[in-house]
Amino acid sequence: MFLPFLQKKTPLQAGKLQEKNFSFTTPFTLKGGLLFIDVQIDERTYKFLFDTGAMSVIPTSLVHKLQLSPLKESICTVDADGVEKHSLLYTLPTLHFGELTFTNFTTIADDFSEHFPLCCFHFHGIFGYNFLQNLTLKIDYEKKLLTLTDRAINTTSYIKTPLRFAKNGVAEFAFSIAKKKLWVALDTGKNDGIMTGEKKFKELFTKEAYKQQRTTGLISSSFHGLNEHSFVETYLLKDFSIANKISIDSFPCSYEKNSLNSVGNEFLRNFHIAVDFKKKHLHLKPLHKEPIKEVFTNPFGFSMFWNEEQKLYIASITQDTPAYNSKLKIGDKIMSINDFDTLNLEKEEYCHYAFFYEHTMFYKREAKSLDIILKREGRLIRETLTLEQTSPSL
Repeated sequence: MFLPFLQKKTPLQAGKLQEKNFSFTTPFTLKGGLLFIDVQIDERTYKFLFDTGAMSVIPTSLVHKLQLSPLKESICTVDADGVEKHSLLYTLPTLHFGELTFTNFTTIADDFSEHFPLCCFHFHGIFGYNFLQNLTLKIDYEKKLLTLTDRAINTTSYIKTPLRFAKNGVAEFAFSIAKKKLWVALDTGKNDGIMTGEKKFKELFTKEAYKQQRTTGLISSSFHGLNEHSFVETYLLKDFSIANKISIDSFPCSYEKNSLNSVGNEFLRNFHIAVDFKKKHLHLKPLHKEPIKEVFTNPFGFSMFWNEEQKLYIASITQDTPAYNSKLKIGDKIMSINDFDTLNLEKEEYCHYAFFYEHTMFYKREAKSLDIILKREGRLIRETLTLEQTSPSL
């Protein structure tokens, strides 16, 4: 999510789609839980993140190549972690997405996609919500197909719920949780599930006695870089719904102070989705007959990260998990996991195993134990984690 932090209408609503009375369907690439498409600008193809929770972004190389001049007005942007940044605005004459042509739309220029770990995805910019304002969008996660249309579509088998638009322009829908409405941004630019930064919902989750996990350390990254949060609290929400018709048995929700309320592909992929931006309706068709039932992820209770100096290291640890009850400490260099040598792991290897490998990093998801060799202050530490150590409360 990469949003304008303004309460007034901005030039980001500007732009024109040349085609009328059309329905365009195209495949998208799903990598690391994110959607990517190919667009054409100035006769060159670029890979863009398809992000309903963000504005459009182009690489700064295009500004120089096309000799674009900044507009007089600029904006302050805010990412999903609440980090603000001043950004210049530009008008891009033309962008082609398949058979569709967008002209004279306003965008910002940024090279955030070159920063680690976003550089793992090798993309150039963002196809954001300002392209979609007067259209209907359909997403088929199973077939990996996107449809954009300005025609009426058949949603008789879908369940409808209202959309509203935040002051920054992003579309939001509501969960009904313990008789309260949690409005969340529809955000295909996130590869995780539900997030809130509102203290009143943290208090509600505590009042409802939802199970909780507290994770300390480096939690995640966003468009402005690695986050500055030292911890995140994750609650296992129970028995909530959408439009009082789609029941959800359980699903984790992360609370990070000042973060934006949002829901990403980890949750959205459970549905066929149709978003009518013009009529302000979200249509959802569950892929399974049974209510969604997800539990806490990361059962061993630690996450890993990479940098040039340390290579692979322990980045965070979750309370009351095997990792928490072991010798592991944040910052420990990981030498091997289940005999997989990580001593000299390079960036591209980390990218592969962290985002694109079919298993969870270096071990299979069904693994019940992990043998880890760590290095701390020049000495080696061997540790075995087993899921039997997990606290019964989780």
